[in-house]
Amino acid sequence: MVDAIALIFGVHQTTVDKLLGRDGMHPSIMAPMEYVFKLTLVDNDAGGIPALWGEHNPEFDDNVTPLMMLGVLPSVLARRAYRARTRIAAALERYFSARHDGAAGVSAFVRERSRLLRSYGVDDGELARNETAITLVATSNAVATLFWCLAELFARPDLLRDVRAEVARAVAVQGEGRRATVPAAGLEARVPLLASAYREAIRLASQSVASRRVLRDTVVSAGAGGPSYLLRAGTDVFLPAKQVHRDRAVWGADAERFDARRFLARAHGGGASDDVLRLRRAAFVPFGGGKHLCPGRHFVFVENLATMAALALGFELDGLDAARLQMAESRRGETAKPVPGMAGGPVVLRRRKGWEDVVWEFSW
Repeated sequence: MVDAIALIFGVHQTTVDKLLGRDGMHPSIMAPMEYVFKLTLVDNDAGGIPALWGEHNPEFDDNVTPLMMLGVLPSVLARRAYRARTRIAAALERYFSARHDGAAGVSAFVRERSRLLRSYGVDDGELARNETAITLVATSNAVATLFWCLAELFARPDLLRDVRAEVARAVAVQGEGRRATVPAAGLEARVPLLASAYREAIRLASQSVASRRVLRDTVVSAGAGGPSYLLRAGTDVFLPAKQVHRDRAVWGADAERFDARRFLARAHGGGASDDVLRLRRAAFVPFGGGKHLCPGRHFVFVENLATMAALALGFELDGLDAARLQMAESRRGETAKPVPGMAGGPVVLRRRKGWEDVVWEFSW
């Protein structure tokens, strides 16, 4: 598991090994995953290795969890979070002003994004504020999404067997030292079952709340024989993903249950018709909707899918207790985390037999 995290997010493998080890017992799989991702943000020298922003990593309070979207009177009603966000944005502005984002060792994720935004005239202050928001979303949602996909996959031996079979056909293992290359670009078409399972994990875990302002009086209807509603211009409308994602009229009578094949077309073994799949695609809103879709949705999909492919094929997760997996309610609109003490119990992470010597690589 940790190999993929190191490669994608810029934490060197030696650092990750010290934290998690390649094998061994962990109290749960959620806490160590959060810790590794946290290193990419705040640890400037874990074992002598630079993190996401390189050797000039901004120094700020390592408690990034208070960050949140602040609205009315934030400096009064959410003073602690407001100050934390202000300190982080200021540290990042100094970082970008000094052009540290172009230094050797900086993650390509940071370097290329800042280069692109500068080419459109974005100044250092705006870069810093943008980076603050992206950091919050990328870590709070990516870790929880990866956790649920990992937990649901390894809790189902039959599903894991089928996923491993399709991933094995997509991953090339060759060369001296046994190097396994995961083709991140175009991977979805090669692993449709894993991609469906990943989307299903998001469907259940995403509890975001989108908001839109009505620009003109609009009447919406629940369909033939259903009630109609007038939304007046200037009204703010909130769209909770959890209600949409668990609507039985769209997802079926088992909408509350995890079904790894729910997003599969019939050509790949799914049970839904093309019309139903089109309806479900429209009702799948973890990244927003319309022209306000999350710009990072494709990146996070590729990074998590590639990570899951490597995990499924090259690792075992022993001891995961499906009876001790329970999803908590999200309080701030982020992806749901497990209820404390209900993250699957103690587990042993180890390499699969025959895969102990494999070195993992990702082609983009």
